[in-house]
Amino acid sequence: VVLTGDNTHPNEDPEKTKKLINALMNIFESRKIPVAVTFGNHDSEGGPMTREDIMEYYQTFSCVISTDNSENFKNCATFNVPVLASDSDKVNFNLWVFDSGDYDEDEPRHYDRVRTEQIEWYKKTAAKLKKENGGKTVNSVVFQHIIVPEIYDVLKKVDSKKPYAIPHIYNEDEYYMFDPEQVNYGKLNEKPCPGYYNDGQFDALVETGDVLAMFTGHDHTNAFGVTYKGIVLSESPSTRYNGDRYSTQYGYRILEVDEKDTSVFTSRVVHWYDIFDMNYAINEMQNGDN
Repeated sequence: VVLTGDNTHPNEDPEKTKKLINALMNIFESRKIPVAVTFGNHDSEGGPMTREDIMEYYQTFSCVISTDNSENFKNCATFNVPVLASDSDKVNFNLWVFDSGDYDEDEPRHYDRVRTEQIEWYKKTAAKLKKENGGKTVNSVVFQHIIVPEIYDVLKKVDSKKPYAIPHIYNEDEYYMFDPEQVNYGKLNEKPCPGYYNDGQFDALVETGDVLAMFTGHDHTNAFGVTYKGIVLSESPSTRYNGDRYSTQYGYRILEVDEKDTSVFTSRVVHWYDIFDMNYAINEMQNGDN
């Protein structure tokens, strides 16, 4: 399981934050499910616990496989998870997990991004994986909270009066929607919210050539995939279930990779709405299991 940020909301009382993390992680701990955790813009927003503090607490759970890279990066929850073949210790696939930060230090209304030092680390680590794999690229996917700015390059700019058109996050005079000439699927319910600045992460992924797809969150009700320069940019919806008007959109994404040909993968969103209904909830509550 990969948790891509905004996992908990900060509290002035660190013990409350820990209590929220306990409630979340005990689900996986009790089932011995490995979990890779990175952060979003809200995890450490305004609270007394830094990202490093929060990561340190996550790592008290035996199921957590995240690495704290605070010695190397401002955005500390940046690491990779090699996936071994089922019948050997050969690295057969790789998960890149990037901490895309929270807000730009010069402009608090602008979202952050994956920084230059993280990108350089990625390129060096990808080259090392390739060398250890006999010179063959190890196919990979990326998980992070904030989508890359290139998302607006693959969408189509349209007139503001076009049905379902959405404004650009930083230029609300521009409107966008899916480009019918591109490969895309899913629902674009709200404007994607990338970082304001761009340190070249997506260009580095294209140049290195190992990444098949990027899976992001951040935008609560988007659940889509668009292909750009050979990489699928895929947003997953929020996993919360709080009864608001977007609750039918909330859920989680499942990724399946073909072990024999790791360039082949599928992904799909499972919505809470498809699993639970009100009759189920009422029945459970009447039985005392709430």
